[in-house]
Amino acid sequence: MTENSLYDKKSLLTIASKKIDWKEIVKDVVAFSNAEGGILEFGIEDGMETPDCLQRIQDSLMTMLVNNINGKTNGVQISAEKKKYDNGGETILLFIRRSVVMATTSDGKVFMRNGDNSEPITGEDLHRLSEEKDVIAGNCVSQIMHFQTATQKD
Repeated sequence: MTENSLYDKKSLLTIASKKIDWKEIVKDVVAFSNAEGGILEFGIEDGMETPDCLQRIQDSLMTMLVNNINGKTNGVQISAEKKKYDNGGETILLFIRRSVVMATTSDGKVFMRNGDNSEPITGEDLHRLSEEKDVIAGNCVSQIMHFQTATQKD
């Protein structure tokens, strides 16, 4: 699968090495969350379409990934699962939901997906994103209130 605004692949070393670049991982997660959501697939090396046939994913690695991301972001909803390829190799699919609030890193930075890149958002773009997220959140609240009112009448 080609990397795009909804999908990005990463080497397993991104999360399985001794020196993990959490800022880079969190940047991508926040960017996907502020856009349409998306999938990060860990375990596909550069230039490859499938994982090594001997690559296995430990459940503890997925748990560590999710816990660290949750601790380093605000307004992000994620889940992870293993994907097994026909060659027997495994990867981690990290599903990132579109956020109804502005997603940020724990230090307040905001990113947005632009094609297959995650870019910082500042100035007028930050204001527009904030307004968009307020509208989405407001629509969710009004739909919940409408549902509650309708069910109370029954």
